[in-house]
Amino acid sequence: MNPRGMRNRWLLTLGAITLAAVSGCSVLIAKSGVSSVGEIYKLDTRAVVRDTFGEPDETGTCPDGRIVERRTIRQQVPWVCHDSSGCKEALVRSVGVFDVFLVPVMAYQSEQAKLHYAFVYGADDRVLYRYNVTASPSERMVSAVRPLTVALYGQLDERGCPSWEGCLSAYAVEVRQRAACVGYTLTPEEAETLQLLEALAAEVDAGRLTPDDTLAELHWCLGSAPLSWSCHRP
Repeated sequence: MNPRGMRNRWLLTLGAITLAAVSGCSVLIAKSGVSSVGEIYKLDTRAVVRDTFGEPDETGTCPDGRIVERRTIRQQVPWVCHDSSGCKEALVRSVGVFDVFLVPVMAYQSEQAKLHYAFVYGADDRVLYRYNVTASPSERMVSAVRPLTVALYGQLDERGCPSWEGCLSAYAVEVRQRAACVGYTLTPEEAETLQLLEALAAEVDAGRLTPDDTLAELHWCLGSAPLSWSCHRP
């Protein structure tokens, strides 16, 4: 074989290898990452978070000394050809060459869909709460306090508080700590609500209020989420 023929053959081989490597890359990019934000909330320890996402972008501490890790998390996006038969046909007909043009499109969409989350850990390295770093302070506060409020309801429902005042005081302290960590300032009405909850708890411990009636009052004051807190009825 003459040198020119050999060179052309090598070029064809190299081209085939390149196409094989590139073909399907757009699909891989689209499928890379978590399928939804919900997956983030299934991770319950620092070790599991690190096994899943690797090292954090940044590690720091909240004002209360708890460890907080900030992470950029890739999220899956719809493949650009998912609902387009014409796009898929072009990809097949081109033997993968068309995928070269899809890759930058999918890379851009994947980059735009990245999630930016902070994980806050307790002394036992369990995840206490998570929040979207790019969200507003009030939205970060909702994410931080919602699981705490749900846990409080469960504890009181199951008669798991030896002292109502102890549980409600601990809840109020924790709310203030989480607010400081996520950069949220409690409104005067929210601060007043926390004080009123502690006063109600003292009345329960003294036997002047029943647990069931007071629990119903807590549901009224706190609602299903923070930032709509108020014990003032219309």
